[in-house]
Amino acid sequence: GKIALKDIKIPFFADPLVSVLIPHYCKVEYTLNCLKSISDFLPAVSFEVLVLDDFSPDNSLKVLKKVKNIRVIQNPQNLGFTKSCNFGSTFAKGEYLFFLNSDTQVKEGWLDALVETFSLLPKCGIAGSKLLYPDGRLQEAGCIIWQDQAIWNYGRDDDPNRPEYNYLREVDYCSGAAILIKKNLFLELGRFDEQYAPAYCEDTDLCLAARNAGYSVIYQPFSEVIHYEGVSNGTDLTSGIKAYQETNIKKLYAKWEQLINSHSQGGVNPQLERDRGASGRILFIDACTPTPDKDSGSVDIYNLMILFRAMGFAVTFIPEDNFLYMDKYTENLQRHGIQVIYSPYYESVEDYISHFGDFYEVVMLFRPGVAANVIHFLRTELKHAKLVYNTVDLHFLRLEREASVSNQPEIMQESVRLKKVELNLIKLADLSTVVSGYEYDLLKSIDPSLKIAHLPYSRGVVNAVTPFQKRNGLLFVGGFQHTPNIDAIRFFCSEIFPLILIKMPSCILHVIGSNCPDDVLELQSDNVKVHGFVEDLSSVLQAVKVNLVPLRYGAGIKGKLGGAMAAGLPSVSTSLGAEGMAVKTGDDGVFITDDLQSFADYVIDLSVDEALWNRSSQASLQFAELNFGAKRLYDNVVDVFDNLGIDLPEITDDVVII
Repeated sequence: GKIALKDIKIPFFADPLVSVLIPHYCKVEYTLNCLKSISDFLPAVSFEVLVLDDFSPDNSLKVLKKVKNIRVIQNPQNLGFTKSCNFGSTFAKGEYLFFLNSDTQVKEGWLDALVETFSLLPKCGIAGSKLLYPDGRLQEAGCIIWQDQAIWNYGRDDDPNRPEYNYLREVDYCSGAAILIKKNLFLELGRFDEQYAPAYCEDTDLCLAARNAGYSVIYQPFSEVIHYEGVSNGTDLTSGIKAYQETNIKKLYAKWEQLINSHSQGGVNPQLERDRGASGRILFIDACTPTPDKDSGSVDIYNLMILFRAMGFAVTFIPEDNFLYMDKYTENLQRHGIQVIYSPYYESVEDYISHFGDFYEVVMLFRPGVAANVIHFLRTELKHAKLVYNTVDLHFLRLEREASVSNQPEIMQESVRLKKVELNLIKLADLSTVVSGYEYDLLKSIDPSLKIAHLPYSRGVVNAVTPFQKRNGLLFVGGFQHTPNIDAIRFFCSEIFPLILIKMPSCILHVIGSNCPDDVLELQSDNVKVHGFVEDLSSVLQAVKVNLVPLRYGAGIKGKLGGAMAAGLPSVSTSLGAEGMAVKTGDDGVFITDDLQSFADYVIDLSVDEALWNRSSQASLQFAELNFGAKRLYDNVVDVFDNLGIDLPEITDDVVII
């Protein structure tokens, strides 16, 4: 339908971050349609809109000048697309330039997602949108330049929701219909090369120039733009402006011959070529998509995937037990450049591996349940990939300890069964990793020939810690689908908390964790606040005085302790709670005891003695930075991969782990 000018509401910003440049020539209804879509999906970032009119002979100029808060720049003569964009860019006020065709409609998130790309990837030079046809088919998920003068819009005509089109990735180029570039880089590269005037290949050339200058060109799937392809210049390659396409491709290949010679011949393995820049390919398989705000194990696998992305690996994740697309969690991985496999496109590990298994050099499996389900299949199907089994924690050890606390013989039987399973999986893998030094020593004592490596826990360390005076209360954190946590909080509330309340009767204990069962909910009282799942744990860690780790059984490394240390929060723990961490009681901001009265006394001292609290907070942070930070994680992973005979690339940028 016809667009009413009054319905286009573009805000005014005196100092915009982004200048949106819309080249225009006749067909004003398309440009109005484009402006209306911007008005419908206003970004969070500040922006200005410049419509670059290429001396349209119709009444375009008159109509466009009636739209409020846009700037209409009229070329002094008809310049053609390439020169029009260059001329128009000289009027832009923004730090970024967003070139947007007039025959487009933007969708929600179109600009914010592109801007975010630059903060996520410091070497990003150009970011381009996912382009869709008006009927919903995919038009382009980045482009592939082949060695033999063929150029592909990757994914053309396919379903845009497929996993392969929905993760951030480096590409050969993105079509100029919707690309974002920093203005200073645009100028540094000499703007669009005018040898391609009036049109075609200037966008491809700009992307190659950015890559040649050491920048990356990034496809951003969370910026979606509908493109009415061919409206501006038609689709007939033999007539009009479109005829320049063939000539300009020859110019492009002549100019960038050296760079393009490293590319493959047309159409060979596009699934590999779409990640051409990858330094390696690694597949992660866990039971479910990581939920890092809900459990410690998810943080560990998330950090490992982020690290491999930072090393330039193409990273794929398969949720072996649950192929559902989990909105924010799946999307969070995709936004960080990790391909996530989900239904209905793939329904099992076997389904995916039978198509693409040969691409991977390393497969990392998490947990015995997952590994037991797929390791035999992977062993037969994958001839070249190294299989790394990440135990997460030794499940048989956890059950053995639970049996000794609960006196339940059936738990001990299950522990004996699991021990056989876990040891067998370790033997089947090329290498297995344990998170705790204690578990490494235990396995080596069982069988010295086992191929195992110690891959400790990792956490991002905070910069600022809330002072002692602004804090209050105690904290217990733990996902309650995990039985050791239920036992620990019930044990603390019945045996230790009463000893603390004698000295601090108004003390409040905050209990936080997902999947809260009734026997935890019933602990609620004037002194115990059961919160259940809390989205932002970091703010809680900065609000309380003491973290509690009163575990009586379990295995692996305790995320509740490491997370508190990385936040500068002093802890009191049982010896089992601190197992495998190599912390020295008192010195590293953690006080370790299995005596009930001593546990209570440590909590009281940290709650009232500011000097002790400050010393302990600083010691926690120092320990965390040294032992859990991103640099240590990288060094640990390099050591693990040395065992496999795989050299890992160095990382130049800071890696942000959580």
